[in-house]
Amino acid sequence: MNKIKSIALLATLALSTALPLGNAIAAGGTVTPHVAYVDGSSIHVEGEATTGTLAASIEVYLGDTLVAGPENANTTVSGTTTSFSYNVAGNFDASKTYKVCTADFDGGALACINTVKLIKSVEITVKPPKIGETVTLVDQGGWDWPDKEPSASISGDTYELDMAVWDKDGTGAEFFEGTFEANTNYYAFMDLVAKDGYIFSSDPTVKIKGGGVLSDSEV
Repeated sequence: MNKIKSIALLATLALSTALPLGNAIAAGGTVTPHVAYVDGSSIHVEGEATTGTLAASIEVYLGDTLVAGPENANTTVSGTTTSFSYNVAGNFDASKTYKVCTADFDGGALACINTVKLIKSVEITVKPPKIGETVTLVDQGGWDWPDKEPSASISGDTYELDMAVWDKDGTGAEFFEGTFEANTNYYAFMDLVAKDGYIFSSDPTVKIKGGGVLSDSEV
């Protein structure tokens, strides 16, 4: 029986998540946290500051109670961007939501966000295409889009499948167009997005299911 040889899956995990940001103008500059989450027993926080800010002061609250800090995180400069990345050590509980506030260490008002939860594993099920099925690129008013997409589903309610397309060569640079043939490798490109209140870890476990799907994945 002729079969599709295999499907290789390329997945991108969008690390962005909707975060409530507070506005603050500190005496020496503005320090804005972009994301904070419990990782192990520590809280990781990162963000940006106005040019000339030497360090960010960080405080952690559970409700209205200060549970850590203030601690100072040195900033780094890359081009025109001043940023900071810091781990607040402690015995934090990933099931709880903490409020993380930052300001210029020289003094000023706080800008605060709530911690989000890490997504540490992802599961995707992909159904191989049928031999003889054809994918055609259709003009969408100035840009082309495939008229058929991979049949894919995800497991879990902390992230969602934003886009699924057949890819030409596994680079994610060009859509596949043509007829699926037997004994041939094909590539599926998936874009996964974390839902509000969640963010992907830097090295999540990725499980791929579906007949004829390669176990190797590029994330």
